[in-house]
Amino acid sequence: MEENDFTIKGDVVFIGQHENFGHISQFQKRIVVIKTDDGKKVSESPFTFYGDDMDCIEGIGIGDTININFSVRGFSSIKVGVKRFYPEMVGKNLTKL
Repeated sequence: MEENDFTIKGDVVFIGQHENFGHISQFQKRIVVIKTDDGKKVSESPFTFYGDDMDCIEGIGIGDTININFSVRGFSSIKVGVKRFYPEMVGKNLTKL
C-alpha cells in the first residue's frame, strides 16, 4: 500500500453507469457511493473508478457491504477569476464482504 492509499468499509447506496470522456471515449469512469456510520454521523461518500479499475465493480449491488481501497487526489479550476479546489477519492479496487 502506498502512502496515499486508504481503505474504508461501507454499504453500497449507488452504483453509477459507465461515463465516457475525451475524444473517442479515451477515458472512462464509474462512481460507487457508500454509506458509513461511525455512531456520530452518517456519511455518503462517492468513489470514482477509472479504466480497468472499474472491472472490480461487477458483481456488487445496492446494500452490499464492501471494503474500498482508494487514494485521495485533487484538482483545481478557475471560473470567473476564482480558483477552486476539489478533492477526489479514486477507487483502486473493492472487496465484497
